[in-house]
Amino acid sequence: MVDSLENVTLLYTDMVGFTEFSKNSKSGAVVELLSRLFSKFDQLCEQIGVYKVHTIGDCYVIMSYTGKIPKERRSQAVQIEEAFRVIQVGLEMINIIAEERNRTRNPNLTKLDMRIGIHTGKVVGGIIGTKVVRYDIFGQDVLIANKMESNGIGGAVCISEATYQLIMKSDIIKDNLEFEVNKEVEIGVIGKKINSYKVQ
Repeated sequence: MVDSLENVTLLYTDMVGFTEFSKNSKSGAVVELLSRLFSKFDQLCEQIGVYKVHTIGDCYVIMSYTGKIPKERRSQAVQIEEAFRVIQVGLEMINIIAEERNRTRNPNLTKLDMRIGIHTGKVVGGIIGTKVVRYDIFGQDVLIANKMESNGIGGAVCISEATYQLIMKSDIIKDNLEFEVNKEVEIGVIGKKINSYKVQ
């Protein structure tokens, strides 16, 4: 079954310094680190109320829509709250990475950090595959979310113009966050340039 979803907020992560750590560590240590961090991220998603889509290597992907509210009843207020929850998860992920870095005795982890990119848009989601099946998301806005991450800042959460504009519609939520212009992100595949903001 395939479904189209409007105004869904997506989050992509990338661990800065993970490749170097992987080169200089035994495979067991790499798997142990990812297992430890992803278990904490899984608990965080459950606690705050967002949906974990999947992981790809050291990349962790979530979306705001959980299916608990029927999509036809997702008012703008609901969409804003969903976006805020995703941002909360991102900020807490940064804290989890910082805790890991600060408590480690492994010299290969002293520079470990995380880039997080967030974008709100339209996605197509569905279960793919026959023997090995999984839920996945597709569409132009998935690409934009990924680009927000790759053009982000280590140790920070960066959001797109679309997410920023959505959050700014709530005085209560926007007053709980601080925004700083990051940069204009060029997405050549779709011929767009999109502003991004660092949020904390």
